[in-house]
Amino acid sequence: MSCFLSCTCTDLCGDSRGISGIFSLPQCTDSIESHLASIHLSRETITEGQLILARAGLFNLDESVVSQMSVCAKHRHTYGKFWRPRTTCQYPAHQGRPGWSQRGAKSRYSVNLEMAKAIYQMYGVLVQVGSGAYNKS
Repeated sequence: MSCFLSCTCTDLCGDSRGISGIFSLPQCTDSIESHLASIHLSRETITEGQLILARAGLFNLDESVVSQMSVCAKHRHTYGKFWRPRTTCQYPAHQGRPGWSQRGAKSRYSVNLEMAKAIYQMYGVLVQVGSGAYNKS
C-alpha cells in the first residue's frame, strides 16, 4: 500500500509530527473544525479525507476509488489540518496592479470547495481550499 500522492507530489512520503504509517483515506476522520475556522471556512461541511483530496485537485471521485486510496502521515498533515495558506490572493484572474507586488494584496476571503472546483474547471489551475482571494470590486 502506498500514498496516492507519492507519484504526483514533489514531496517524498514520510512521517509527520511523530506519526508514521499509511492511512486509508476514508479513515481520515480527524476533526478539522478548528482548522476550517482558522482559514475562515467554519461553515464548510467537509471531512478530513475530502479536504485532502480537494487540495490535491481530485474532485468528484467515485467512492469505490476513494475507498482504495491511502495517504502517508506527511501528506495527510500537509494537505489536511496543518496546511497553511499563502498570504496573497490566489485567484488566477487577479494579477494585481501593474508595478505592484502581488505579495501586498491581502486576501479577505477564502476559497471554499465549490469555488476551488469552479476555478479548476474555468482556468485549469488548482487553487487549494482555504487559499485566500480578495474581492476586486
